[in-house]
Amino acid sequence: MTKNLIVATEDETGATVARRPYGQVHVINTEFLGKDAMRRMANEAHDLAPVNQPGAIDVAKVRFQDLQGMEPEPGLIPKMVAKAMASTGVYKDTGRFELAMWERFDYLTCRGATFHNDKFDGWSECLFWVLVLDAVDCEMVMPDIGLRLALEPGQLIVFDPQLVHGICRPRDKGRMLKSHFAGEHGHQCFLSGELKLDLQDWAALGCPWLPADTAEFAGAVDLQQVQVNPRTGAVKMPSPRRLTRPALSTLALP
Repeated sequence: MTKNLIVATEDETGATVARRPYGQVHVINTEFLGKDAMRRMANEAHDLAPVNQPGAIDVAKVRFQDLQGMEPEPGLIPKMVAKAMASTGVYKDTGRFELAMWERFDYLTCRGATFHNDKFDGWSECLFWVLVLDAVDCEMVMPDIGLRLALEPGQLIVFDPQLVHGICRPRDKGRMLKSHFAGEHGHQCFLSGELKLDLQDWAALGCPWLPADTAEFAGAVDLQQVQVNPRTGAVKMPSPRRLTRPALSTLALP
């Protein structure tokens, strides 16, 4: 990571705290669903969350109970996603994660995705996971860590949603051109969800939550405050600087 970046917010006491973004992206190639199951799930996702505008994203909340008949065997998806997640090393408690997955997950559909970062609803405490169901000739791009990842069905991807990301065509060399996601092969589809981490989890990843006035954060760019260029992913601080921050729901520094 070449830039001095932080994620700052308020803990439950009202104190401003910050961490470094998690700069690793984990990719696990899975085969537990099979092409037929992924195709049926992708078709349902497009029905529930249709996207017609290039660059846009839509989401439909789903429970795993709603997938009966699509999985090769009942309960396979939460079990195998939790197992794959454990292999990344970011989360060892597969039981807790699998239980959370039974409550809900999302279908996420898009026609490419303009560059953005996700800074709502306590997501500063989370990593995101996505399981690619349908993607042709596109890549996930994260400019701040130099990532251009070709997307293929079956990939499970784990990343920090505070880092700017988008979905582009490989020929566009890291730029998001909406016109290139019109017509055939314009849609992508994923299963997605959040992976909520506590103080100890973040510290184990090398991104401990610390008081925001810690010396090492001096001059850092706060990803909770940036404006993102939707075409290039470049970030800049707004002017004047906003004074409010979304609050952490459960974290409090000792």
